Amino acid sequence: MKEDGSYPGKSKSDKKWPDKEDSDTGDSSGAEEEPTSSETTTEKRKRCATCRKKLTVVNEYECRCGKWFCGTHRNPEAHTCTFDYKEEGKRRLTEQNPLIIAPKLTKI
Repeated sequence: MKEDGSYPGKSKSDKKWPDKEDSDTGDSSGAEEEPTSSETTTEKRKRCATCRKKLTVVNEYECRCGKWFCGTHRNPEAHTCTFDYKEEGKRRLTEQNPLIIAPKLTKI
């Protein structure tokens, strides 16, 4: 390797990729620029609705109230849930167990 960073038998003009020095000269022939911070789209991570802890696939729980919680606040008592579990239970019971009325018996 020579002092200027090139290999023996090759000149600087034989390079395929431009160096950082070459890109500073304003020559943008095929060199892609990195996107700026405003252009990059960052995925917003889920957070616990109570303690704002970052959630991962392992520790995320969605409540029936529609919010996401960590393992500590996943129970309804831990995050003061607004979902009415008692009313939901009554509704499910009436759907699953309809009232059956037998036909009247004739007297003999």
